[in-house]
Amino acid sequence: MYYPSTRLFSVLELLQAHQTLTGSQIAEKLEVDGRTVRRYITRLQELGIPIDTVKGRYGGYRLDQRFKLPPLIFQSDEILALTIGLMFARRLHLVGITAASERAIHKIERVMPQRMVEQMGVLNNVIEMDPPETWYSMSADIVLEASQAVHDQKSVWIQYGDRERQGTSRKVDPFALVFMIGMWYLVGHCHLREAIRTFRVDRIQSLKQLSVGFDKPAEFDAQRVVEDAIARTPNVWTIQLLFQGSLEEVRAILPKAVATYEQRPDGILVKIKSPNIDQMARFILRLEGDFRVLGPPEMGDALQRVIGQTQKLIDSM
Repeated sequence: MYYPSTRLFSVLELLQAHQTLTGSQIAEKLEVDGRTVRRYITRLQELGIPIDTVKGRYGGYRLDQRFKLPPLIFQSDEILALTIGLMFARRLHLVGITAASERAIHKIERVMPQRMVEQMGVLNNVIEMDPPETWYSMSADIVLEASQAVHDQKSVWIQYGDRERQGTSRKVDPFALVFMIGMWYLVGHCHLREAIRTFRVDRIQSLKQLSVGFDKPAEFDAQRVVEDAIARTPNVWTIQLLFQGSLEEVRAILPKAVATYEQRPDGILVKIKSPNIDQMARFILRLEGDFRVLGPPEMGDALQRVIGQTQKLIDSM
């Protein structure tokens, strides 16, 4: 009987990724019927793969965890997903993640066909991304510890430095970890302030999970909390743009979390806060719509710098 090798590998991957899977769950993921799944399982067992059949209400199929899968085989669309994911991982501002991403890409390249290596090279060469910001970075360990505390619904004790580098120690009930506009935020109830607060993760100097638990509020919208906090942050620069059009049209152009809006007789006044004026100049040059820049005066110089850099690239072609 014919058994597509890719389907057998798919069954193995599913069983390795899940402690136990029922036949119907495997059938749904592979888009086959239950009889076909049973044939696949039988064939794998005949090949010596240690798959146990678990009986009972919560039964199904289980792969012996001591079994090691053979080398992974990726389809072209999976290679695309991995490559783009690693490219974006470089922009997460986690210490060491850029080097780790490069190592991962090189490992993938060493075991894939030359045609796919060339396709990865094309992706790296033609996909344009903003250069990563260099004005902050953070420990990957703190992100991992914070995410674990969010998952376990356990309070944490953090040492936190504000924008003036003044440190405080506080207990926090972490409700969510949010990555927005190139930055990580921890959102939760601060016992020092007895209120919901948003903490920039790069300013968390240490984080320790406590044994005490908490209940997360129902219907809590962490992204909305972060958006509101960003819009109110007194950053170094406040860029003012005057747009023509309706408020709905202007909101559709800009990311929600970066701007505040004011309806005026001569248009929609948009204020955007940013600690990096050159970054905002690149952002403005990509914007669509009918608008003009009102300030600050330094934005004119920033736009000239960015345009000058672009012109140098054009002249060098």
